[in-house]
Amino acid sequence: MKKKYYPIDECLKLCKEYNILDAQAYLLKRIGDLNEALEMDIKILSESYQKLINEREKDYLTMNKKEYTKYFKQAMKVCEKHASTSKSSEESEHLLWFVLLDELYIQWLKIQGLLNEKRERAVVTSKISMLSISSTLISQSIRDLLKQMSQTVSLPVILKVLHSLFS
Repeated sequence: MKKKYYPIDECLKLCKEYNILDAQAYLLKRIGDLNEALEMDIKILSESYQKLINEREKDYLTMNKKEYTKYFKQAMKVCEKHASTSKSSEESEHLLWFVLLDELYIQWLKIQGLLNEKRERAVVTSKISMLSISSTLISQSIRDLLKQMSQTVSLPVILKVLHSLFS
């Protein structure tokens, strides 16, 4: 079977027109636009996160956890590639790691808010259980991200950026 050439720019234009995020992310990675690729991966991750926290049935929760994990790993690969190919200053070289970390932290805060709201209203449902599972998954994602990040970003840089973000 012959390989056919598909013009990436035209394919990307169609993907944008029809809002096909995963294909956009793939094509952006192919052309080396890692900043935009991570932005697409974060949009996909955000959609996956919304499915996760809105889920009420355990079977679908398991499926959505797998989807979330898949897109999270793809986003981490973009950060790794950016860090390994960047020729800029140390902090901007690792910027994508912090963009992803910030997104995960925002997702975690939203889940904590929803959990607190459900508990305050004394809602005893499987929703609290599902939210707790989602919270644990995102906490684990943050740990995994920091672990992977620490292989390419020095601890002083991580601490400096975290301090500036959260102080």
